[in-house]
Amino acid sequence: VTLTPDKEEALRGEAAEMLLEAVYFFGGSAAGLDVHWSIYEDDYAPDVPGPYYAFGDYGNFNYVDYGFFGPQGGGVFGNYLTEGSGTTDENGNLIIPLPPDLLQEVEEGSRKVTVEAQVMDITNFPVTSNASIVFHAADGYVGVRPADFAPAAGRESAVELLTVDWEGEALGNQNVEVIFYQREWERERSGDYGMYRTEWKPVDTEVARESVTTGANGKGQASFVPEEGGSYVAVATLTDSAGRTQSSSTTLWVIDENFAGWRTDPHQRTMDLEVDQAQYQAGDSAQILVQSPFPGPVKAWLIIERGNLIEQQVITLNGGSTVIDLPIKAEYAPNVYASVVAIKPVTRESLNPYADIRLGIVELPVAPDQFDLQVTLTPQELFFEPGDTAVYDVLVTSKEGSPVSADFSLAMVDLAVLTLKEDNAPPILEAFYSPQPYSSQLGSGLFISGEGLEVEVPLEGGGLGGGGGGEMAEASVAKLDEEEEDDARAEFPDT
Repeated sequence: VTLTPDKEEALRGEAAEMLLEAVYFFGGSAAGLDVHWSIYEDDYAPDVPGPYYAFGDYGNFNYVDYGFFGPQGGGVFGNYLTEGSGTTDENGNLIIPLPPDLLQEVEEGSRKVTVEAQVMDITNFPVTSNASIVFHAADGYVGVRPADFAPAAGRESAVELLTVDWEGEALGNQNVEVIFYQREWERERSGDYGMYRTEWKPVDTEVARESVTTGANGKGQASFVPEEGGSYVAVATLTDSAGRTQSSSTTLWVIDENFAGWRTDPHQRTMDLEVDQAQYQAGDSAQILVQSPFPGPVKAWLIIERGNLIEQQVITLNGGSTVIDLPIKAEYAPNVYASVVAIKPVTRESLNPYADIRLGIVELPVAPDQFDLQVTLTPQELFFEPGDTAVYDVLVTSKEGSPVSADFSLAMVDLAVLTLKEDNAPPILEAFYSPQPYSSQLGSGLFISGEGLEVEVPLEGGGLGGGGGGEMAEASVAKLDEEEEDDARAEFPDT
């Protein structure tokens, strides 16, 4: 069963269709078979080679708080749209229509629409196939990225722009409007499923805007001067000749030694770490912005780990915006995790009489290129007769082309087997050097201490495992309410 779209890509709002063809493996059309199809949609952004630009809402301008369980719905093909049924004709074919209003209720932007069709053969065995069409929001795309990582407050901060066509090639002389927002966060505690959690609401204030026409190479730049440190979002919008728009966004982290108002949750004892690149090569230097909630200098424990602790050192965080330069070593491949544990002790000058702690963790993907071997397999003869001996020459080199002494295995497989089922062996580099999970455990009594936090009455229902609540819980809450403050022990000094 194969699905073939009548077009690989189209403008959003255009009609399209899928041709389903069912053919028996031994030949001959599969006529009169029942077909059921489902249609899904997902966000789409072009994959543009070269330096990274954000082609989509990567700055999370359209922020959504998905609640306790995170985003729900959507499978491997995205969000479900609709479904239908039909029967193959005498040629084993069926047309699946994609009407112009298919995406009418879907959020704005470019979308990838996937059709998955299931055909029931004469033995009621299901055979499935899928294919996709990209529906573009406009004739082109604008990519945006910060010109500098963690610029300083009071100085000009810029974003670089790149406009491209549907194929990712440079699209020059495009009109782009860039709006800069300062993002602040409102935090409140809510009770879900018998447990408290922190909800965040962004408050975005426009601080600058600039209209730009990109050059013949599709590149441009827009800038502003942030007056204070913190989080900013740059939203770039391309408008094509027909008035259609496509928007992308990126986040700017502006540092200021006096700023420590980052989004950090005291209940979770967390802080964010931001890095300057999505992936690194051995020999690079990673910049890690530690968004500490402590405005003054504090000591911190910097840990580089992956399963085992690789490196560690004690550092000083000078205020709420400290950038750490970390040289990337070859042994960091395929990835490592940088952890920073910052501790604020109690001092005479402290307004808060309790010690505090924060933990931040960030993954640093490192390309394992130095482990990649190039294998060339060359037969000494091209044609053979039964009983002949086939001899192959094997050449193994490094990625740079230098010869390498290596072990290898050779397998010969009947092509008919691969026709029915593709080889299930993953690429060897991916198998041996796939990204590793974070597997460390780090504990401190300060992480679970409630000292200094506002009092929260236990919620009835308690947890996701069932149980709790009832008359006993109500009696406990009532007893707390009845206790007089004068009779309750209120101070618990360290002993």
